Amino acid sequence: METIPLCTEPHNAGRRVVFLDRDGVINDLPSYHTGPEAMALIPGAAQALLTLKQAGYAVVVITNQSAVGAGYTSPRTVNMVHERMCQLLVEATGEIAAQPDAIFYSIGAGSRAVQPEWADRSTNKPSPQMLQQAQSLLGLNPNGAWMVGDRLSDLEAALAFGATPILVRTGDGRETEEELGAAGLAPIAICNNLPAAVRHILQEQ
Repeated sequence: METIPLCTEPHNAGRRVVFLDRDGVINDLPSYHTGPEAMALIPGAAQALLTLKQAGYAVVVITNQSAVGAGYTSPRTVNMVHERMCQLLVEATGEIAAQPDAIFYSIGAGSRAVQPEWADRSTNKPSPQMLQQAQSLLGLNPNGAWMVGDRLSDLEAALAFGATPILVRTGDGRETEEELGAAGLAPIAICNNLPAAVRHILQEQ
């Protein structure tokens, strides 16, 4: 599991947190095949992230990047993609604060791993380990936490951590919505996109 701190100021102990998946929530498509030039934000995502920050939430990106373990890309490329994402968030809002406070990603690829040390999937979502490490390292309050994602693994990680999950219909979200009942995860809050999810969070706080 890799951690990229992006804090522009010290964290306050007990700060509330919203965890965000990356692909399909903040940006349109996975960009591991073509690199950072493929990074494109979902409309409204940058302002939504900034709104959370301005409301006092820490925002932490939690993303599985098993393409690294499977040999499709490198940690360096993933880091470049994250740098590009942060650049786009700032450009879209004109605010440095639009960046997430930290990014955690896991590269475990199981049987597809090209190196033995990259096989371990224990930190991948749906495990809550990345969320737990973020809470511990950043001194965040786990009570009242939220997780926004487009896949079952995001929702399951949220529930295992004790966060309230929100499914968005961007990315793989519409397909995931059809799977909720069979997965035993209904009822769950469903929003069209990240801006709508942020509005829901602020209404419920």
